[in-house]
Amino acid sequence: MPKSSRKKPKKYYVSYHKTRIRVPFNPRQGICVACNRKRGEEIKVTQIHHVIYAYATATVKKNPLLVMDNTVELCFACHRIADAFRQLLERTSYERLLMVFNVLPRNQETKMIRLCEKIFQIIGKRKV
Repeated sequence: MPKSSRKKPKKYYVSYHKTRIRVPFNPRQGICVACNRKRGEEIKVTQIHHVIYAYATATVKKNPLLVMDNTVELCFACHRIADAFRQLLERTSYERLLMVFNVLPRNQETKMIRLCEKIFQIIGKRKV
């Protein structure tokens, strides 16, 4: 069979701390788990978001399947929000969050208060 007609197996990668990790399967379903928009219909692509980075990059390089731990598939818009939440919650003290909250313009302060109220409603509806 000529070389040009052979199909190369497709390669799949997931980024982990700015490092591309190859995985043996397609990690994407093409649906944002947050807003349910579908690739090819409402959005062009989805991205794998790490809710937390639980391992050192060297550990993931040695065991590539670890790259899929603590992940969700999101569209670009939802991924930006998830990144902001991770940054906000992971390494930021409450004191620093409050310092920044105190300098927000009134309209952003109001929006943050509404967001917190909505979050409390969602938490209140969950079964414990």
